[in-house]
Amino acid sequence: MAAVVIGAMVAVASGAGAAVGDITELSAGITQPSGVIDVTTGPDGNLWFTEQTGRRIGRMTPTGTVSEFAIGPSADAEPNEITTGADGNLWFTEFLGKRVGRVTPAGVITEFSEGIHAGASVLGITAGPDGNIWFTESPNSTIGRITPDGVVTEYSAGISPEARLVGITAGPDGNLWFTEAFGDRIGRITPQGVVTEFSAGITPGAGPSGITAGPDGNLWFTEVNGNRIGRITPQGVITEFSAGITGAAAPQDIAAGADGNLWFTERDGNRVGWITPTGVITELSSGISAASEPWGISAGPDGNIWFAEVDGGRLGRVLTGVVPTSTAAPTVAGSAMQGEVLTATTGTWTALPTSYSYQWQRCAAADPSSCTAIVGATSSTFIPVAADLGAVLRVAVTATNLNGPSVPATSAPSAVVGTSIPIPPADAGSAPPPAPVPVTPKFTG
Repeated sequence: MAAVVIGAMVAVASGAGAAVGDITELSAGITQPSGVIDVTTGPDGNLWFTEQTGRRIGRMTPTGTVSEFAIGPSADAEPNEITTGADGNLWFTEFLGKRVGRVTPAGVITEFSEGIHAGASVLGITAGPDGNIWFTESPNSTIGRITPDGVVTEYSAGISPEARLVGITAGPDGNLWFTEAFGDRIGRITPQGVVTEFSAGITPGAGPSGITAGPDGNLWFTEVNGNRIGRITPQGVITEFSAGITGAAAPQDIAAGADGNLWFTERDGNRVGWITPTGVITELSSGISAASEPWGISAGPDGNIWFAEVDGGRLGRVLTGVVPTSTAAPTVAGSAMQGEVLTATTGTWTALPTSYSYQWQRCAAADPSSCTAIVGATSSTFIPVAADLGAVLRVAVTATNLNGPSVPATSAPSAVVGTSIPIPPADAGSAPPPAPVPVTPKFTG
């Protein structure tokens, strides 16, 4: 295992100058040749990726530390797609190895082959609604299911022969949805194994490939040969979109982004694009090295989009414009007393903030919403002064990531600021009190 810190990632941008669509390529720490082909966000908040040529599983933290874990002794593994399971581990397919692999967040790898058809190439993989992992097999047109303990069940009834199954995803309807590249169909399989195929609305020769659940309650897929993006409702109604895709792009994989759009890779176009739920397509190429062959794509823990470059041997990051959002308000600890220290927490946020700023506010006790910023009070701590007596205090925290600053989140108002120890007023004209006079005891007798 090798670990390398990517210096360019450690110096975090303030958000100034960042723009939606800005692309950064990252390769430091990835042993070459690697053939980075797929990427996903792990349960540990890191990016996990497959190295098809290198026969390794990689992990990259959002701050740039790369670790690699060898798949061994399986020389024919060729890891393909990777996903996060309900058991807190990562699961991946082995295209040539005809196996499914499991890797823990600590990097311990286990391979499973028992129950998988001997002639199968295992391709797509996803976590199912039943707590199991589901995967596609080609050319035997089979859907596989593996439990967290490694027990495999295969389903082929209802799937057309020579379909060449590729992508698979969990749908919003509690079923699994998959693509048939040779059959020009989208398939649906229930957790009990009942299959339905849909083809009406798909142009012949389209070659459906990647598939994902969208924010609109539909399924979205790529057409690698048709140069289109497709949408299918849970009822099976299909719509195709091609306006905005340049030339023979070969859209390969697709993922839902935190910005509410669908993001996809163009294998031959050497681009990344996004499509809105209404079908408007934008393509990006600036920042992607020539002949990189973008392949797998995933939403990252930082609110951005991450993609794999199979020929470039890199991961790419695309800024989406998603700034942090507060999920729990900041809090203030300490006594609201003059001269006492109050300490603010940051609260909790989405999209991995890289820095925080603070602004303390003074509010009228009778109207806690009538707050004004206290000049110079921009630390995580604050000591109330005489001007705060009788008021309540609160803190506003702003979180910033690579896309820029958030909307500030404010704490609940403090108690009314009082005095902790009464301090008598100073009187310069008065004399100090006299010293006490010792009393001599008297004895009689």
